[in-house]
Amino acid sequence: TADSTQTLGIKWAAPSGGSGNYANLGDLVTPPTASGCTWSSAPAVCTVSGTVAAVTFSSLPTGYTNLIITFQGNSTYGGTGDQLVMQFNGDSGSHYWSSATVPSNCDSSSASSNNGQAFGYVLQIYGEGSGHFADGTIVIPNYSVTTVDGKTYHSYGNTWTQTHICGQTGAGWWNDGLTSSYPAITSITFQAGTGSNISVGTTFTIEATN
Repeated sequence: TADSTQTLGIKWAAPSGGSGNYANLGDLVTPPTASGCTWSSAPAVCTVSGTVAAVTFSSLPTGYTNLIITFQGNSTYGGTGDQLVMQFNGDSGSHYWSSATVPSNCDSSSASSNNGQAFGYVLQIYGEGSGHFADGTIVIPNYSVTTVDGKTYHSYGNTWTQTHICGQTGAGWWNDGLTSSYPAITSITFQAGTGSNISVGTTFTIEATN
């Protein structure tokens, strides 16, 4: 939506590329560039319309402090042990530390820890081959700040295994190997941990706050 054109009275100004206290980033005049999903009209949701190996959001605005990402969907994996994982700024080095807790009746292990990996663990998502589904929220504080020691995140959500709902939590840290001046996160890539594709109908929403 563009600025309104009237010269008298109250004039509407379209949201900019990053300011204010809150924004659904997909609703900005210039939303993040999406690869693997398509932005809908306001309120903006990015939906996967065909199975894809990855979903990437780039050109994230730096005028905000915190990111809140909502995910709902699954992968094409035929088993019960897939995960949603992510990478920042295209970094595929061993710079991610993450852990997760899943109830033992939902997985063989109630907790997992992944240190020095090429991706950050986010959520257990199982796979559509077993009729499973998942949703969750990922919070990345200070994503645009360059003076913090790496970037941390936490996640919470659930996955449906046909017989029960499994609540889960996760946390992680990205340290790209720099000793100072850690970069702002300007792109995020989501993938399935097993290397399977992300399923049709999976959705992502990205919000930002100050």
